[in-house]
Amino acid sequence: MGPIQSMTWVAENAGAVVMPVSGLAAEIDASSFATRRPVIAVNPEGRSACRARFGVAHEIGRFCLHIGVQTGDKLTESQTNRFASAFLMPRRHFAPECRGALRNSRLNWPALSDMKMRWGVSKAAILYRGRQLGVFTEEQYKTGGVSLHRRGEARGEEEDARIPVESPDLIADSMEVLKNAFGISRVTLARQMNVHVALLDELLSARFGVQAPPASLANVARLPSARAL
Repeated sequence: MGPIQSMTWVAENAGAVVMPVSGLAAEIDASSFATRRPVIAVNPEGRSACRARFGVAHEIGRFCLHIGVQTGDKLTESQTNRFASAFLMPRRHFAPECRGALRNSRLNWPALSDMKMRWGVSKAAILYRGRQLGVFTEEQYKTGGVSLHRRGEARGEEEDARIPVESPDLIADSMEVLKNAFGISRVTLARQMNVHVALLDELLSARFGVQAPPASLANVARLPSARAL
């Protein structure tokens, strides 16, 4: 219920496949496909870790809210953005920290920077969520946006380089299981699929020797839903 260590691991633990896909439109952070095994395609080109995390949360919102509903309009985008904000920055734990980012009536930028590093969300997202929760006034929110623009942080914030981009593990782990448990190598799999190994690695974003995900994500609560992902 506090900061989420990895949105990608959350999605994978829920049964989705997360993979970087090149060639998506520049304005798209992520896209999703509600197949039997849900797929979240993340745009890897020029995205900060915070932006990518929000994109994954946004697509999880689609799975929870909009299965069978045509999306892309202002209403559904607003709903999924609200879902992503609440998922990444839950009211109970986030609002008190927002209050600590104020000095009297002024924004405390060092505190906002610390919050960004702790929660893995952009300062722009913190200001937006803080306004949603009634902690920041409309004037404080607008002033914060103007300050980010003046600092040259409208498109990229100064802390972005210090936050590593999350990497999906499900596909890489599956490839290891195929190899170790069934003796199916990448070469064999590529041959059966009639593709080159290099193309298979690119398509599946297969990586080896990566950090294993945590045994549990104790601060992520299960959402009550009649629909299984």
